[in-house]
Amino acid sequence: MKSVLLVLILIHWNTLIAFGQSWDNTQESIKDNMLSLEQLIESALNNSPELKSQNELINIKSSEYKIQKKNWAEYVSGFGSVSYGAGNIMTGVETAGTNFYQLTNNQNFLYNVGLQLRIPLKHAVTSKHLIKIRTNEINRAVYQRGEIEQEITIRVIELYNNILLEEQLLHIRSQAVQSSNTAFAVTEKYFMEGNTSAADLDRIFSMKVRSEEGFAKSKIELTKHFFTLREIVGVPILKR
Repeated sequence: MKSVLLVLILIHWNTLIAFGQSWDNTQESIKDNMLSLEQLIESALNNSPELKSQNELINIKSSEYKIQKKNWAEYVSGFGSVSYGAGNIMTGVETAGTNFYQLTNNQNFLYNVGLQLRIPLKHAVTSKHLIKIRTNEINRAVYQRGEIEQEITIRVIELYNNILLEEQLLHIRSQAVQSSNTAFAVTEKYFMEGNTSAADLDRIFSMKVRSEEGFAKSKIELTKHFFTLREIVGVPILKR
């Protein structure tokens, strides 16, 4: 009689757990009140300090590249000169068969301005390679930004799915707690009436404790995933 009763209690408990596992997913859930996955990813990328830092690094590398390309300008120098002179010039003139000399006062103002480029042989040889290095540094920084974006996206997806999973597990374990409480109440009643043993009561009580522990752990995990996602996204993740 006692063993049959225990079996019936266990069947009742497992049936309620199975019912919890097939709960109606059409009811309002966290997903219904949370931003869409696309919105979460977009916000996480826009608010990521690591990604902002990487963008600044790309800007620095781009500036270094531009400086390197114009490095030849340091070898350009300007020059200029101005001269002024005055003097008398005697010029022989022949007019109508008559020769005479004419004294002319002459004044000159001369200036000379220009640029000169003196590029060392070492610079001419290494400049192309240095520019190539700067280009590779920019490309590497861009690739690293892509890796950061990918890591953030994957992390948001994982947390999003973990929240949905833990929500379902929380509901299942809530049903398990309810069913274990019922099973324990029934077993305790039969124990008080002398229809079951203390060992059976202890076994049902242990099942009750395990279900409560599982429920508590689900609550903690759900809370942890929720606040971690909100921290990464950088904005409230529930719809207003």
